[in-house]
Amino acid sequence: MSASPFIFSFVLFFQVNLDKIRNSGFYKLIEEKYPAISQSLAPMGTDEDFLKIQKLTGIKPEDLEAINLRFEALDGIEKVDAPTLGSNMDFFTSAQVKGSIRSDDLIGYLLDQLEEESGAEVRKQAEDSKQQKGTQTTIVIPADSFHASFPHESDKKHADLMLGLVEGKKSSNIFIGLKNRVLDAMSGSQVSPLMTVSDAMAKDRQITFAMKIDPALWDRPEFAPNPQAPLLAGLSNSMKGIREVGFSFSFREKSLGIEICVHCEDTQAALGLWTVAQGGLGMAQLSMAQEVGVPFSSIVSRIKTEAKGKEVFVRLEVLPPDLDEFAAQIELATNQADRISAKVPQPPQSLVRKQAPPFEISLLEGKSVTLSALKGKVVVLDFWASWCGPCVKGLPVVSQVVKELGGEEVVLFAINQGESKEQINTFLKAKKLEYLTVGFDPENALGKIFRVQGIPQTVVIDQSGKVHSVHVGFSENVAKKLKKEIQELLSK
Repeated sequence: MSASPFIFSFVLFFQVNLDKIRNSGFYKLIEEKYPAISQSLAPMGTDEDFLKIQKLTGIKPEDLEAINLRFEALDGIEKVDAPTLGSNMDFFTSAQVKGSIRSDDLIGYLLDQLEEESGAEVRKQAEDSKQQKGTQTTIVIPADSFHASFPHESDKKHADLMLGLVEGKKSSNIFIGLKNRVLDAMSGSQVSPLMTVSDAMAKDRQITFAMKIDPALWDRPEFAPNPQAPLLAGLSNSMKGIREVGFSFSFREKSLGIEICVHCEDTQAALGLWTVAQGGLGMAQLSMAQEVGVPFSSIVSRIKTEAKGKEVFVRLEVLPPDLDEFAAQIELATNQADRISAKVPQPPQSLVRKQAPPFEISLLEGKSVTLSALKGKVVVLDFWASWCGPCVKGLPVVSQVVKELGGEEVVLFAINQGESKEQINTFLKAKKLEYLTVGFDPENALGKIFRVQGIPQTVVIDQSGKVHSVHVGFSENVAKKLKKEIQELLSK
């Protein structure tokens, strides 16, 4: 008999206090001495969506003070084929930022995104739900806007989400979740992890990840003991007593405390788990001690374990000298990644915000044109082939957008990929698309320059010759996206 779907009830809680991390002595040491490590801890500043929100609201990465997230798969979720948000799942997240935020601009951005992804009707539903009272603003995010992320059967509707904003002079709060969760948080109620491990772990921690687990999980065949591996069999038996798992990081003045806490059903289960964990750790430490030059060997030798009541702890203090080993490993990993990326084809989106590669387009009519000759114009390249169904749908749409904007400031080149002139002309005549300016690319040379891996691919190049955007595939919203992007470029 096959196993049932791998789904079970659980509670997941994540919390990070960014402000306290930045003010700790150990993090300041990382920033000063090992910028590569600190940059790897703060990738948000380069995220394209976050940069848009930053421009609208003034919220910078360094303004984020704290983030909380709670996700719960409710009891009975394992009995349903298509779990739904609200009935089988609960979700809540919040962020605290320094100073005030421009609520109207943030909501305007959200509405634009809803319309782009889900259409004008969904946008209107959200817009009509907006309520503002003093410094508090709420808006409902219709379930129809995220059905792709949480698919459901037609008779099992997801609950709507709510966005709540509370503005203040010193700090402001952003809440997203089910309506009752958001309203409770806005009224001052704290979202508690409701877990034993959260009380047992270090009180000075700034990062907490905790998970409450359904005991039924351990009865699955994946966790059955393997008699051929005594140590793993012992671990498998000990895991059956686990009820909660927590991870925490404490950025202190001169060290970083890392802690794992496991809460078991009783003291006997905790002692059994600790015995197996201590045995495995001892073997790892002994193995590393016998090998010279093993990375992190000094760190592993300082890992400590403890069984206390129903909890098992694994703790490590990372010291300043350990950062040298981390920095060396990051540099090694970066070099390896660079060598691998040099061999792996880069996605077309990696061209965005970069100067477009210089090129010359051979036109179907026999002439040719270079990118340099088009400077000062918005250039749209649409890569296509006659055998590609989405391309056939997309060509007239892209052409219509360029035509509507009018003038000579925007030019479109439909770059055919790999077909003969005879095939192209036959297709254009049959589809009544002879008006298109078609680029002839029989060897896909231009396609390779623009990293075409799938068609249709539409590339928008701004007046200075930089790639503004890349769209792969065809969707109903492509016309709206292109029109908005080109209008933005023309307005500059």
